[in-house]
Amino acid sequence: MIRDLLYADDCALLAHSEADAQHLGLFDRFYTAASRFGLTVSLKKTEVMLQPHNRSSFISPSITAGDVKLPVVDKFCYLGCILTSDAKADEDINSRIAKASAAFGRLRNRLWDDHGIRLDTKISVYVAVVLTIRLYGCETLTLYRHNIRKLDQFHMRSLRRIAHIHWKDKVPNTKVLEICNLTG
Repeated sequence: MIRDLLYADDCALLAHSEADAQHLGLFDRFYTAASRFGLTVSLKKTEVMLQPHNRSSFISPSITAGDVKLPVVDKFCYLGCILTSDAKADEDINSRIAKASAAFGRLRNRLWDDHGIRLDTKISVYVAVVLTIRLYGCETLTLYRHNIRKLDQFHMRSLRRIAHIHWKDKVPNTKVLEICNLTG
């Protein structure tokens, strides 16, 4: 059974119940083992999040590290992804789109608006930079129709901007993909 996920200097401890997390010693053991090796757990950065299977019977957990009670949160950022207590992907998708949009905007003057650069070069940069940011960690997301629609809207809006196709031109998405030499 996987109980912990270690990444460089970050760690996520997983437990099925508050008792497993605290009383059976999962967090206590980790905290003690870290101190034995001369490592310290940053209690300012340590948070507790519960993902209850039944939201109506939700009781806030009380996990401590020594005598310090750890804060309970509804969401937190872990390795660039936003995890929420309701396990929905909406906030993570919004964050990814915002980051990709910022990268897209930074390239506007030097790349997208430069008429001396070929469209296929612009599309290659878009796929390598902007889409990579937008799709980071998407393998772990459970997407619903409205999530996919939101991601597609950003994608098509970006492609139209790169190809200088205005919404007033009433060019269908299939034609935009064809112009940009993308399959979807």
